[in-house]
Amino acid sequence: MVAGFHSFFWNNSDLDEELNQALDELMEPTEEGAYLRAFRTMLHSGDTAAAGIALDHFQYSGALTRFGGESVVEQYETEVLAVARDLLRQPPMPDGSNHASALNAMMNIAEPADADLIADALETTNGNVHDPACAAAGTALARSDVPSPRLLAVLAALAFDEAIDMEDRTRALSSVAEADCPEAIRLLIRATESPALEMQVAGAVGLGIHDRLPVHRELLERLVATWPEEAGYQAMVLRDQLTGFHSTHWRGQELDDPELRLAHQELMFPSGEETYRRAFRALLAGDHPMAVGVALDHLESYEGLRKVLDDVDEYLPEALTRARDLLRQSTLVSAHLSALDLIGTAHGEASDAELITDLLAGTPSEDVRHKALWVADGILRSHPDTELIDVVSRLASDQHHSGTALRVLGETPGPEANAAIVEALHNDDFSVQLNAAWELSHADRIDDHRELLAQVIESWPADMTGRSGFLAKQIRQRLQEPRPVN
Repeated sequence: MVAGFHSFFWNNSDLDEELNQALDELMEPTEEGAYLRAFRTMLHSGDTAAAGIALDHFQYSGALTRFGGESVVEQYETEVLAVARDLLRQPPMPDGSNHASALNAMMNIAEPADADLIADALETTNGNVHDPACAAAGTALARSDVPSPRLLAVLAALAFDEAIDMEDRTRALSSVAEADCPEAIRLLIRATESPALEMQVAGAVGLGIHDRLPVHRELLERLVATWPEEAGYQAMVLRDQLTGFHSTHWRGQELDDPELRLAHQELMFPSGEETYRRAFRALLAGDHPMAVGVALDHLESYEGLRKVLDDVDEYLPEALTRARDLLRQSTLVSAHLSALDLIGTAHGEASDAELITDLLAGTPSEDVRHKALWVADGILRSHPDTELIDVVSRLASDQHHSGTALRVLGETPGPEANAAIVEALHNDDFSVQLNAAWELSHADRIDDHRELLAQVIESWPADMTGRSGFLAKQIRQRLQEPRPVN
């Protein structure tokens, strides 16, 4: 429901008494079900203005779903489409409002059979319908096995008309890009030859979607190289597509094995879903740590598999097994980083405690140690392993890792973690002392340590600033709060 919303184009409409009552219910429903009854009354009234208002409510209600809302009129999509078609068959009103409301409603529900109606509107209505008409055209073309030659021609006439606004031209070209046919490709290539940068970008973006990029890569790379850095967001996205996502932790490195190198190229530049899946499996099952690490990076990063596949979690169990293999068998820092990123705080198990303990104690890499601490965090929250707590406790006094180690201990239940935080409170390093005091001041620990905390913070400067000042102030405030009554 979209309470308070009147319409996009019909604020000064003259409705009869019944329709005015229905409009009042649309804007401020008086009871459950009143909105939907009013919506259908206006939709099927036969009055152009009333129908237009209902169509505007359909589109506006649907738009709210992008912000977490819910469209209560989506169930009437078939009826809405029929009424929108009726309005498009009418001659356009002077301001085009009847066609604008119809096309707005059809933005996401237009069908291939609507191609001629949309083309008529683009040819006969003034410019205020170009935006919704192009959106509806793109939807109709995308759903067409054989895209309408006439609708493509009308969109092309708009796209290459130098007398109209550039935004309308590129919008029309973007709709052309939704058509899967040779004529659409010809028009997109023609746009890349335009002297106007905006047309080049719109055409190039169209050649980079729907599995077209491998075929047109050479043209796109040559074109992108001529664009200025400030060519816009779409140009930046296309540049990223052409570069491809190599990996998170193996950039600058290439696999020696030709087959694995081809598999990596497929992950960077997908040519088809099944080929892409085979490439990922080949890397994940590879003998080389880099092959496995690259696969893990692509599974973990939103720049990887999630951009191509909807069901990436099916690979997670096997990938976690391979991640643990890397931690046990490889000494490469990149391999450890890829493995730890995937395990993270969410996938650590009790059986991983020994593995992470050894890694924290033995790795020469501070980056690996930092990531391993967060894996330890996920393990210790539900499995407070004594040896793992001990190695994390030692890192609580390390200048590189004190803050993280103490946060991990702060989330770990049990007396061992608590004792380690208390010990850190007596550290000579003030930053270690401050982080320990912060952890002890949390609600689940403060009552056992009030006197000790008060004694320690008494020696702290009163004029601390920045993060130190903020934490000290918060700790003091927590100490002043009354003890809970049992």
